[in-house]
Amino acid sequence: MPKTAARLTEAFPAPKHGSGAKSGKPAGEDRPREHPDHAPGEPEFFGIRPLRVEPSADGVLEATPIDGRPGSKTAWGANAFTMMGMGPGIEPPAAGDIIEVEFL
Repeated sequence: MPKTAARLTEAFPAPKHGSGAKSGKPAGEDRPREHPDHAPGEPEFFGIRPLRVEPSADGVLEATPIDGRPGSKTAWGANAFTMMGMGPGIEPPAAGDIIEVEFL
């Protein structure tokens, strides 16, 4: 699927870890937090973040993050998504940054 550049209108919402989240390692999970050959500061995992992309008055596509996970009722208003790197040392894009989006 082709990627399109869009200007981020606001920061992505902070991840929610629910008050019922368990602490520690999930049962049966023996995978290390990072792959041993993984370079610090480089994304090893990616998250799919839903967006609403619309043209602005100046003709630039603007991407507004939608709070929610892909497929959730709160993300039904999304018309695009972006793959965002995750992990230690990875800074999320800030408002005004240009990101690559894929339309649904």
